[in-house]
Amino acid sequence: MIAILKFIMLNLTVLFGKIYRYGLHIRFCVLRDEIYSSWITSVLGLKANNIVIRKGTKLDGAKYMSIGANVTIGRNCLIETKYSHGGRTYSPQLTIGDGSYIGDENHITCMGGITIGQNLLTGRRVLISDNNHGNLDLQNLTTPPGRRRLASKGEIRIGNNVWIGENACVLSGVTIGDGVVIAANAVVTHDIPAFSLAAGVPAKIIKTFK
Repeated sequence: MIAILKFIMLNLTVLFGKIYRYGLHIRFCVLRDEIYSSWITSVLGLKANNIVIRKGTKLDGAKYMSIGANVTIGRNCLIETKYSHGGRTYSPQLTIGDGSYIGDENHITCMGGITIGQNLLTGRRVLISDNNHGNLDLQNLTTPPGRRRLASKGEIRIGNNVWIGENACVLSGVTIGDGVVIAANAVVTHDIPAFSLAAGVPAKIIKTFK
């Protein structure tokens, strides 16, 4: 009986594959993303033109965000502004410039200010965060992390035409100049001047192009 069911299922799969070709599936996914993007931008009141927000992405605190035209946000991202935490309120402002492409599974979290210029490109699983759960002192370390007061070293500013590689982290108080390349797995804790390549933990400048 199991063998018969397996035979039937395999043949149905082959038949379905002949009807529902991969190219048709790609077109369906594009249409799905367009419908989802139109719905979520309408619900959240985002006013820029031609924003694509792909499946599984969550925007928390969208009223504190400004997203430019022709921006694409990949699948399963979390873009959030920390307007309230632990009984305290904040005044975050997150700006994503025109033409930016935020890769899949990125996490951008803002309690103060994050300004991203035009045409940012990020790989998968990039973290951009201007906050963390408490400072590194004994009082904080003896408090459950979820109850610690948010701490920040300052705003993040990312220039135009920046490329941030897969699994990289950009932490608070950092300015990244125009045309910078941040290598995969880098952790950016200090300013990176324009037209340079930075890599490592913590990230250091390993090449300049100017």
